[in-house]
Amino acid sequence: LSGGEPNASIVISEDTFTVTQGEFKTFARSDLSEPRVRYFCDNCGTHVCVKSPPRPGMLVLKIGTLDDHSWFRPQAAIFCVDKQPFHQIPTDVPSFEKTSPPK
Repeated sequence: LSGGEPNASIVISEDTFTVTQGEFKTFARSDLSEPRVRYFCDNCGTHVCVKSPPRPGMLVLKIGTLDDHSWFRPQAAIFCVDKQPFHQIPTDVPSFEKTSPPK
């Protein structure tokens, strides 16, 4: 969950991800030496996933892009310092002001 609308994502191995239809459009900030690369559907523009230099070989995948995400349960809420009063984080979900500590 984030300070904007909740943003549910999972971190997966890049090797386990396959695009079954279409191609991605990408965006990376040109002012950064190691920018995150954001991937978007070339048809509708939906943000699908992010490749981040601190996580080599991994993708941060948006849960809402999956055909079935009924199995998903949040494991943590990050950047809660920006949480709005109307955002309700379940009491059993660990929450962090910024990012969660490394495991």
